[in-house]
Amino acid sequence: MKGLCAALVLASAGTALAEEVCTFTVECYETEGCAESAFEITISGDTLVTEFGTIEVNSGGGETGAFVGHGLGAMHMLTRTKGGAARYTTHIFSDVQMVSYAGTCE
Repeated sequence: MKGLCAALVLASAGTALAEEVCTFTVECYETEGCAESAFEITISGDTLVTEFGTIEVNSGGGETGAFVGHGLGAMHMLTRTKGGAARYTTHIFSDVQMVSYAGTCE
């Protein structure tokens, strides 16, 4: 019984720490139009992990479906539906740039 309880605790801890990967297949830069993309973000607890670094989520997160963070010289917002559709937008401070992405999270 003690082993079963330990297994249940470990299983529930693993569920709480589960990561979700969002793959964005469309990238739009400023007003230049959109192009194909293969950009990915991993949602890990209250952080967004990208190839450029980690962004701490300042508001939202979890079950809200919206993550807003500040870091890496930009503001970041990721929204996703329970069905998996996702949008990610970053507003870069230097030279005032905006990049947006469309994709899915699983």
